[in-house]
Amino acid sequence: MLLELTARAISKERNDDDTVLSCGALSAEEWCSVYDAAVRGGVCALVWDAVQRLDKALWPPRELRLRWGVGASMIAAGYDDRKAKIFELTDRWAEAGIKTYCLKGLALSHYYPKPELRESGDFDCWLGGDFERGNEEAVSFGAKQLPHDYRHSVLMYKGMKVENHRYFLTIRGDKRNKSLEKYLREAIACDRRIDDSNLYYPSSMFHAMFLTMHALNHFLYEGIRLRHLCDWTCFVNAERENVDWDEFHKWCEMVGAARFVAAVNAICGQYLGFKVPESAVNSDNRYSERILIDTLEDWSRISGISDLWRYRMAKIRNIIASRWKFNEVYDRNFLSSIVRLGVGIITDPHPQI
Repeated sequence: MLLELTARAISKERNDDDTVLSCGALSAEEWCSVYDAAVRGGVCALVWDAVQRLDKALWPPRELRLRWGVGASMIAAGYDDRKAKIFELTDRWAEAGIKTYCLKGLALSHYYPKPELRESGDFDCWLGGDFERGNEEAVSFGAKQLPHDYRHSVLMYKGMKVENHRYFLTIRGDKRNKSLEKYLREAIACDRRIDDSNLYYPSSMFHAMFLTMHALNHFLYEGIRLRHLCDWTCFVNAERENVDWDEFHKWCEMVGAARFVAAVNAICGQYLGFKVPESAVNSDNRYSERILIDTLEDWSRISGISDLWRYRMAKIRNIIASRWKFNEVYDRNFLSSIVRLGVGIITDPHPQI
């Protein structure tokens, strides 16, 4: 049921007369399960939008509707506030001669029928060769810089968390990710602005590869959320003509993402309205159901852990608990992945490409 409602919410061909659920009316307990899964999956506001368009006879109980509606309203209101802060920050960077690319978040939201319904907490950005200067300028604007790992800095700007990326990928001790990192730095170039602001979209080819690697990293170490699948569906449905799929699949094979991508394509095609011909993308359902179950359970979240060493230990525990992901879906087994993490920290503490 959650997947059916989510598919309706992200469809560009919205049919408000289509108000019948395929499984009929749900019990109060079933509606609570749908709500909890939507919150865990980062699609609370999206699914609420679809629920409101159902026949009233199919609606969830009043108490749950009130709680759900308030939560969805807060998400939508937060979108406008966050966008205003992002544009303010990027205007200031622009005044300092710094060009800002938006990674995920606000850029992806524009592929949804209602951008404000896509949940997002952080602002991920890329400042090209101005990483350090961007940090310094942001601090001069009143931002607070917090300690973090080698991949990006963390800035707090008027209550908004900003991840200023030095690197796109986890490259420490990983030669093939370093090769892809070099490619992405060349591929990102784009002059298309978001809402005529000083914030830029990355190129479609870059975003396809970056979204894939971002989702793969989440999948391996803590699991993906339903929102990741919605992002991929909405992005590819909108940008499929602007992606060199042969080039995309070549890189996926090279970095070990091919089986993961094929499984995600199968899930999105079966449940979420993925509209790309099989001649353009690879699709394989061998692992799709297991990945979907892992996604909906959402049991191993570690993104909120701020202490670096606690985060690393949680990462290792997740690798061991989810070793099937490495042994079956990824092309490196879990033991070599644990060793690579440790060796990378020791031998490549300050990676360069």
